[in-house]
Amino acid sequence: MAKKLQNIKAIRQMLDGSHRTQNKTSVGYEATKETHEVGDVWVDGNGVEWEQFKGFKSNTTKALDAIRAALKELRMPDVCPKCSNEIKDNKYNKKMWSVHKMCFDCVIDMEHEHRLNGTFDEYAKNLMKPNIQSWLKDARSEMKAIQEMMTKAEFVNSDGTIETWESPWQGKEEELSKLMEEDFQKISAQLLGEEQNEISNIN
Repeated sequence: MAKKLQNIKAIRQMLDGSHRTQNKTSVGYEATKETHEVGDVWVDGNGVEWEQFKGFKSNTTKALDAIRAALKELRMPDVCPKCSNEIKDNKYNKKMWSVHKMCFDCVIDMEHEHRLNGTFDEYAKNLMKPNIQSWLKDARSEMKAIQEMMTKAEFVNSDGTIETWESPWQGKEEELSKLMEEDFQKISAQLLGEEQNEISNIN
């Protein structure tokens, strides 16, 4: 009962502003908050160098310089370096920035120039070449795995037991591997435009 009365008394004091927690005097200071613009670099009181980015700050230790440089290269800027116009944050500009390092409108203008100059086919071919080479490397790895499987007679199961299989290609492994290699070379030549030097780099 006494505790309930104390609680009621405390509530009344809070309502009229006379409670001890409301009248407590505290001594301290209010720190002044520094404001920085994007790109600002400064040194704090502990000698640590900082750089302001959009929405966050980061210390500029040498170990992170390479990572920051890579992220800066990937990050789409607010202004297109080609036309100096604002780059709106949409999927078209993001896609074009990742490939061409310019805004969508500049890519449209560039491709239009290629069409007028008769160089669009060469431009498109060079644009697709890295993707084709990557796909061919994956295809080459899969082909090698199949060639190895054709000559393999023993397989280890998940429980550790070994199974011996009779190869359905027995005696024809070399011939089939040669045919696969010839087909791969033909497909590579077609995709890369008969550029044999490019094909030889795909191992």
